[in-house]
Amino acid sequence: MTNTTDEHVKQKVTHKDVKAGEALSWDIFSAGGSLLLSKGHVIKSDDQIGQLIARGACYYCSPEEVTATKQQGRDPNEPAVSFLIIDTLLNHLNGAFSILHEPDDSTFINRIMRIALDIQYACDENTDAMVGSIQLNQVAPNYLAHPLHNAILCEAACRRQGKGPLDRLPILVAALTQNIGMLEIQEKVFHQEEALTAEQKNIIDAHPERGHELLVQHGVTEKRWLTAIYQHHERIDGSGYPNGISGEELSEDAKLLAITDNYTALIRPRSYRSRILHKDALRQILQQRGSSIDGDLVTLLINAIGIYSPGSLIILNSGEIGIVTRLTKKLDEPLIRLISNAQAESVEIGDEMATGGETGVIVKNMLCAKEHQHLLKDLGTVWPMQHPLARDEM
Repeated sequence: MTNTTDEHVKQKVTHKDVKAGEALSWDIFSAGGSLLLSKGHVIKSDDQIGQLIARGACYYCSPEEVTATKQQGRDPNEPAVSFLIIDTLLNHLNGAFSILHEPDDSTFINRIMRIALDIQYACDENTDAMVGSIQLNQVAPNYLAHPLHNAILCEAACRRQGKGPLDRLPILVAALTQNIGMLEIQEKVFHQEEALTAEQKNIIDAHPERGHELLVQHGVTEKRWLTAIYQHHERIDGSGYPNGISGEELSEDAKLLAITDNYTALIRPRSYRSRILHKDALRQILQQRGSSIDGDLVTLLINAIGIYSPGSLIILNSGEIGIVTRLTKKLDEPLIRLISNAQAESVEIGDEMATGGETGVIVKNMLCAKEHQHLLKDLGTVWPMQHPLARDEM
């Protein structure tokens, strides 16, 4: 390991440590200790920084530097605590996936279970914050962000359904592991614009069965977990795969995973297109209800995340821009915080405020977050939380 001594302290890379366009102050290492980037290297984009954070990248600095940082206090512009929780969960999921194919490591199940429980604990405090924070995360690699997004949506939906923590757990671990059968190609396929190769198509077609086999090899015996993995690409009209089963043959977990998987795939941006807005993704999913996907579960998901999902950027009739922070009983009248004036200039994040006809604060339309990144840099007070996962990372 270069440029480090026994006296140096290991620190995880965060957004406040590394800035796009600025030279690195330290060598950056992988979680396993391999040198990734040398001191002085200039990272060109926020996407690259997000990938480093998701991989658990770290650096080594002197104890004096650590002390000085602590004395400075928390940077008011560092991500809100909910975003730190998401970063931590992504790091933990990456660690679990990294040992998936290591036969001598028996901790895979425990790692996945811990992540699922941490999702539940964080949602105990503020489900809307967790939904909104993962909705806004556009820099994490898809093979990590997609399953975490699915799991949080499943947790939100099952909470809305009134299921208890133990009853929710099997679908959470299934959501986190539904694509482990194709991890080796998932990131490449997500970004490629050309048609799938025959080999890629075969891997995708086989991934429910392969994922099921991998879980069994790691000792999973929970029937709901295994069934959901095996069936999550089946459809109620029999048009899915691998076996074309339909109707009542499908587990409810698999039916819900089919919906959250579809939704997440639509709203996450790809290299060849921007993300589809939340409302447009819901419209596409609604068009499938009762045919290929379960209509009641579509309604459940909408009730859980709203017409304007937490994390959505909206423009008001006044021209001001806000971020949806919390749902209310009226799914089309969420609570928001203003983040810009009518000239689309950043303003200090305002207090939470209601929308709807009675307030005069009318939501005019939704906006694409990717096109308004300049408004999303200082979100430190949007969802203040005090979850242990975030405190550990601060």
